[in-house]
Amino acid sequence: MNEQVQVIFISLIFLILGIFIGQSRKDKKIKRLEFANRILQEALISERKKVETLGNFKRIRGMGHENE
Repeated sequence: MNEQVQVIFISLIFLILGIFIGQSRKDKKIKRLEFANRILQEALISERKKVETLGNFKRIRGMGHENE
């Protein structure tokens, strides 16, 4: 009987450790995805600014050609 209690206790310890390790890995994956998302958002904002600047440049050049 005593051996069965020990086996159950050890099994519970491994189960708890497994759950803890799984949660830790999940948290790390979430943090990596959040970081990647932030980088992609910053890149998108940068590209939008480039497109806006290029559009403004083309508009200004177009205005200059109308006067000629």
